[in-house]
Amino acid sequence: LLLVLGAPALAGDKTRDEGVPVPARPRLWDRPQGSEGSCSPEEMVLLRQLRQRALELDQREGELQAREAALDELRVEAVAELDRLDGARAAVVALLEQEQAAASERVVSLSKMVDTMKPAEAATLLAGMDPAVAARVLQKLRAKQAGKVLGAMAPAVARALGEQMTRVPDPRAEGEES
Repeated sequence: LLLVLGAPALAGDKTRDEGVPVPARPRLWDRPQGSEGSCSPEEMVLLRQLRQRALELDQREGELQAREAALDELRVEAVAELDRLDGARAAVVALLEQEQAAASERVVSLSKMVDTMKPAEAATLLAGMDPAVAARVLQKLRAKQAGKVLGAMAPAVARALGEQMTRVPDPRAEGEES
């Protein structure tokens, strides 16, 4: 085995210039096996080294195949997790779209109520609301009614809502005119 593993030759062994050990006398492991009977001692050493190397390579190949199988399993798990996350994302997007649609419906409903109110009452109501919602409600009103409501508000509040209305897209441009 010492020669098979590439260990240096034992004392008394000779070596060639290439560094291949040439045993002085045959040892138990140096005796020819099977078809090695016609081989010289140097060839037997090389054959045994090649056999050992082949065993090592087979072992490494087995380890690599096991790693590849583990990676394939992880890949399948990752794809399944991505599919699950895509499904969850789609569900969240659907819920957000439903909430946005419901909020738009509430704004339309509120704008219809504000449209029937007196400008002073509507101004008081909208001044106490979130500016983004108040701006959306004002945009849904007829232009004449929105002007009256803004005119009934305190100048600072009307200015803030006017600025907010310039930042919020006009829903009437989308064909949602009330």
